[in-house]
Amino acid sequence: MKMIRFCTIMLVWFLMLGTPLTGVAKENGNSIPPKLVTMAPITFAAEINEKYAGQVLRVTLRISLSDGGAVQEEMKIIEGSGEDLIDQAVISAVKNSTFLPAYRDGKAISSSIILPLQVEVKNDVPQEEAAVNEGQPATQQ
Repeated sequence: MKMIRFCTIMLVWFLMLGTPLTGVAKENGNSIPPKLVTMAPITFAAEINEKYAGQVLRVTLRISLSDGGAVQEEMKIIEGSGEDLIDQAVISAVKNSTFLPAYRDGKAISSSIILPLQVEVKNDVPQEEAAVNEGQPATQQ
């Protein structure tokens, strides 16, 4: 049985409010920058989880958002993790994430943001599988 392992991510923002750095919309009296509402889970292949288990990798992206908050195809890796498969998994997750658009003078506008992420790779092996891999019998409940 092929098991999909999930990687937990930690979003580290440069601003204490949890908003990404903005490339276009600056928050002032008339403008509100876009905000990440929900980050989709990042899924890696088992070999990536095993190779990078316990490591925290940094990936920084420049993302273009529509006036509806949808992620546009134009996305650039500013700082990669050093592993193409990891970078592509992060891009895929960001494309499936939910953003609020930027606003200027009360109207939603398209914008771009710089999104710095720290991805913590965890080896999420169930205890039964871990016990078998260690040569110990798996316990059944």
